[in-house]
Amino acid sequence: MLNLDPGMIIWTWITFFVVLGLLYKVALKPMLAAITEREDSIRTDLDEARRQRDEAQALLDKHKKMLAEADAESQKLIREAQDLAQKSRTEIVEKAREEATTLVAKAKEEIEKQKEDALKTLRAEVVDLALGAAEKVLTQTIDKEANKKVVDSYLASMPKTIKN
Repeated sequence: MLNLDPGMIIWTWITFFVVLGLLYKVALKPMLAAITEREDSIRTDLDEARRQRDEAQALLDKHKKMLAEADAESQKLIREAQDLAQKSRTEIVEKAREEATTLVAKAKEEIEKQKEDALKTLRAEVVDLALGAAEKVLTQTIDKEANKKVVDSYLASMPKTIKN
């Protein structure tokens, strides 16, 4: 059956430990070093990825803040532009009213002046008519009927525009 030879068992154990030692030095150490190096590489990559994610989040937050500030600034500029437009409109309307008031006042003054000039001219014409009629009457005889004829003929000789 089974034959156990103590020499064979010892040499088997010796061979096993020698092969185990050689594998440890030749294969296991480099494999453990490669695994450790790969583990360190993965850990470094994960740390770098976390750092980049944090930077990206910080940039995203910064961009959101900048967009909010830009939106607030644009709303402020729009309000200022609307206020300026309203102020300009008010100033233009006020200036137009002042100019209209000034023009109306000047027109009233001009009308009053022309009215006074027309009245002066009319008075001068009436005076000239009265003097002319008086002169004609005085140069003629003092007869009432003759005076009336003289005045009527003088008035008839006047231009039609003055009669009206």
